[in-house]
Amino acid sequence: MKDQQLKRMLSAFGVGIVALVMSAYATHAATLTITENSSTSLSAILNGGTGPQPVVSNIIPDKLTVILPFSLVPANFGFNISEPPSGAGSSGSGFNTVIPSTIPGVVTTELIVQSDLSTPGGASLADGLPGFLGTVSGNVSETVALIFHDAGDSGQTTVPDQGSTICLLLLSLAAVFGATRLRVATAR
Repeated sequence: MKDQQLKRMLSAFGVGIVALVMSAYATHAATLTITENSSTSLSAILNGGTGPQPVVSNIIPDKLTVILPFSLVPANFGFNISEPPSGAGSSGSGFNTVIPSTIPGVVTTELIVQSDLSTPGGASLADGLPGFLGTVSGNVSETVALIFHDAGDSGQTTVPDQGSTICLLLLSLAAVFGATRLRVATAR
């Protein structure tokens, strides 16, 4: 009896591992790449630019819509993508979201993209990595992957304002004068 239970458990475990490996190597039939160039500029490219392409509309800064050239059955409530670091040694402090205009399972052609949010709004997705967005309506085997890249915030460097620069100059001059007075005092 225990041998049969062990065999069933091992076969179920094996099926689970095979499914996991297959999903890791699965490819999506369609890939939607959205790139945020700035708070008012977004590009959306489907399948590397071949075939009908999505249309991007700017609602207000940091809120844009992407109209797909096909009907999508969303698999989730959307994705939450962390803002990339804004400079050397810093970490991203906000979030971008890509959400369908309907709930999961209900057909839509519109995605809403919001950037620079303070709280997340969906399943986590790393900047530049694909996530399962849903399927094409009427063809469950045709899956759609989403890749979001925030080019508007990545690689920005911050420059200190004039007040900070003057304070740093005064601090360094004070250190130099202090070091020379210390040197004069020890020479006596």
